[in-house]
Amino acid sequence: MRTDEIIEHLAAMPPRAPDVAAVPPIERVAMVTRMGRGLRQWKRETLADFAQVSLSTVERVERADLGDDHHRPEHL
Repeated sequence: MRTDEIIEHLAAMPPRAPDVAAVPPIERVAMVTRMGRGLRQWKRETLADFAQVSLSTVERVERADLGDDHHRPEHL
């Protein structure tokens, strides 16, 4: 997803119940990851090295791309 699509999707989400634990939506994870990396002025490669994950993983997270449906939290 592009940044503007992620923001639109986040804005359209209903508010969650305040006292209920929940897995954050992938769009929120994508936005926080991008913003955090931007604030630190890190390249994607730097974040991947720091997090000990592949560059493609960082890219997928920032695109809000979970890949196959069987990896989605509701299927675990």
